[in-house]
Amino acid sequence: MTRQGRAYRFATSAQWEACLFASAGQQTMRHHGLAPVRPMGRPGVSFHSNGSHAPVILGDGSLLWCDDRGQLYRLLPDSESPHHFPAPQTIATARRCVERSGLLWALSQDGVIQCFESDSLTGLTSFDFGSSVVDIDSGGDDSILALVRRNERWCIVRLDRLGEVVEIASFDDLEDPIAFVYLSKPNRFVVLTQEPHQQLRWYKTEGGSALRIKQVGALRPCYCVTAIASDRGRQQILLAGNSDDPQGTAAHVVILNSDGDRLGDVPLGSQDAPGRGIAAGCGSLCVAGPRGMVQFSDTSIVPSDTAEVKCRALTPLLQSSPTDNSAPWQTADLLAVIPDGATLSISAIATDDEEIRDQILQHTSDDSISASHRIQRLFDDPALTRRTTVFNGQSIESQSYKAPLFEFRQRYIWVCIELTAAPGSILPSVGELAVRYGGGSLMDLLPSIYRRDTEGGNSFLRSLVGVFETTATGIDDQINALGSQIHPSTAPEPWLDFVARWLGLPWDDALTLQQKRCLVTRAEKIAKGRGTRLGLETLLECISGGQENFRVTDATADRGFVRLGGESCPGTKLPAIIGGASPWDSQLDAFAVLGKTRLPCDGVHFDSTSRFVGTIRVEISATGKERTTWQPFIESMLQEMLPALTRLQLDWVGPQAFGSHVLDGNWTLERMPVASIGASAVTGQSRLPSAKPRLSENGLSLGTRLN
Repeated sequence: MTRQGRAYRFATSAQWEACLFASAGQQTMRHHGLAPVRPMGRPGVSFHSNGSHAPVILGDGSLLWCDDRGQLYRLLPDSESPHHFPAPQTIATARRCVERSGLLWALSQDGVIQCFESDSLTGLTSFDFGSSVVDIDSGGDDSILALVRRNERWCIVRLDRLGEVVEIASFDDLEDPIAFVYLSKPNRFVVLTQEPHQQLRWYKTEGGSALRIKQVGALRPCYCVTAIASDRGRQQILLAGNSDDPQGTAAHVVILNSDGDRLGDVPLGSQDAPGRGIAAGCGSLCVAGPRGMVQFSDTSIVPSDTAEVKCRALTPLLQSSPTDNSAPWQTADLLAVIPDGATLSISAIATDDEEIRDQILQHTSDDSISASHRIQRLFDDPALTRRTTVFNGQSIESQSYKAPLFEFRQRYIWVCIELTAAPGSILPSVGELAVRYGGGSLMDLLPSIYRRDTEGGNSFLRSLVGVFETTATGIDDQINALGSQIHPSTAPEPWLDFVARWLGLPWDDALTLQQKRCLVTRAEKIAKGRGTRLGLETLLECISGGQENFRVTDATADRGFVRLGGESCPGTKLPAIIGGASPWDSQLDAFAVLGKTRLPCDGVHFDSTSRFVGTIRVEISATGKERTTWQPFIESMLQEMLPALTRLQLDWVGPQAFGSHVLDGNWTLERMPVASIGASAVTGQSRLPSAKPRLSENGLSLGTRLN
């Protein structure tokens, strides 16, 4: 077996954020892993209206849009048809609407920006920029951003609901803008310009000159954008437009990531072209057109009429400096779902040159270059050592995949994961990544004669042993994970049953998983407290889930027997036990009761207090459902915790049994619960409703007789 080394792990959201992503979906951060962008399913659902424009998706998933007759349509989530009503003037003539933090902002055709409450559409604040305003977009909080012309320069101003206007950025080389979007994840502005040809220009949030420029016509042949927007996550750019082809005019929605890399296309019908507005979020894409609204929903299956989808993730610089002559790197282990039709590619790029290392670090941190180009440049560099391992799709269940890294002798390494899904296949995903380094190798256990020619990277023996090491690493993982099988917080339920019986705990398989974990967690306290009040109460706390809905009473220890007072002693305070003669002390006289009197045997004497000693009363306040569930096993479990020569008296009481009789602010006036014949009925609390009067067959009963 290998001597297990350490590992660079990528499992949490913070760990994955250290990686460089290309064409990855928003679920990457949400689900702590890597997955391609979910494509839009075909065909879309159409909602006809008298034209449509200015669509917006609200925070609750509702869709709003206006028609050409001033009607505002609202489509609720999971609703089959929208309802409509007259729209306020600014919204009815809006070029664009955006929503954030419960506020709806609208930009009208005449340059008026007005803020509304998204629920009631109550007007709050209004700004009039006239013809100097081009477009608006959300600023990521309760304010919005507007692209306006000021002092002969194009700039971005921030507007809030209180009427404040603050200029936050100005552009040096921007001419003829027609729209813009704000991307919060890379913190960039993307501006669409018109002349001489449509371009997408990326700017920093402080403005200045363009970081990079992308020609719109290069996205599709002769493509012309008619509407632009970003998704609610502010990570994608959505373009609706037309492209000329030999067969006529084709309309498409082109989806780009924050770097401008193309993620996919969604075709539009001829009746929905040209797109007048676009909105995306909450798993849907909505395009406003001449006949109404068309809505597409995302899917986990790649449409058959599209190209394959890909995504990449590049780890930050990883370093290993072994102190002995062992291999610095072991394996790259992944926990992934790779369905049939998808592939997983694990590539490693390594170097020992510190100058090359610094160049790579500078290159990968250059925001002026898209992430996909930064990653691809590493694979094109001939000065780097690389190796790629490919796994084909097998199952929709999460499985472990391992790529050997033993042949790398360099100190610095980058690991790149690439997921590819063919048309018609389910999207793959990666949940965890562990790059193992250091530790021993099986090569160290071979005689030196076999290790003599394996220092290079192309040794057949090194590769053969690497296969065994990869398998051994998996076995090591299973051995290292054995501790989680017996730890109360991670052990599966069958192992909890085994561990509890191994420890001799009061146990029953009918206990819930939460009760079992609590019992095993407090096993030491229960074992030490066996036969004591503390142990019995600990057991009851585990069964009741930590609620104080039980009471343990040992009448002999808690109260004692009554002592009659006299001149020299005050006597006993109540409550206390009042003893009396047992049935065996009865005499055959006028006070003898048939069926109660018992004649004692010769020479046998009975203590009048013996029948009160050794009884422990346990009162449990539980619902009818809990009582039905616990009753089969709770008495036998409590018996195991009682001291020797004691008896158990188990009583089920109502929820008010443990309340005090003092009005101290803890009492709540509630109506009696409605009784039902079932497990939810509470003894002493439920009341059967009185019967309602009914008309008899002879009519209403007057209570009198007519003579």
